[in-house]
Amino acid sequence: MKKIVTVFLLLIVSALMNFAVAQTPSSEVKLDVPPAAPADVSKDYTMINGERVYTKADQMPIFPGGEQALFNFIHSNIKYPVEARANNVQGRVFVSFTIGRDGTVKNVHLLRGIGSGCDEAAL
Repeated sequence: MKKIVTVFLLLIVSALMNFAVAQTPSSEVKLDVPPAAPADVSKDYTMINGERVYTKADQMPIFPGGEQALFNFIHSNIKYPVEARANNVQGRVFVSFTIGRDGTVKNVHLLRGIGSGCDEAAL
């Protein structure tokens, strides 16, 4: 009988301890976790030839006269190469460039071309 009472008391104490832990608010539980490292903030510029070249601007440039004026300029100045027209060559030419502080185009590079004079026309 003494063993049954002891086991019964142990079960009650164990149940009370589990109940007490379950009732503890999570705000009181403190963990020793180090603070998260700050996220790697990507720079908004790269260095090219010792000069900062920004990939984002506080105020993005606008073509004089707006977007429609830009489309009109491209339409009136585009010259499709004769060789490409004769060979029915179509596609996209990818070009990389940098706009200087004064608005000039610098560091023009062909990234991917389609040939037949289209690459040269794009550059």
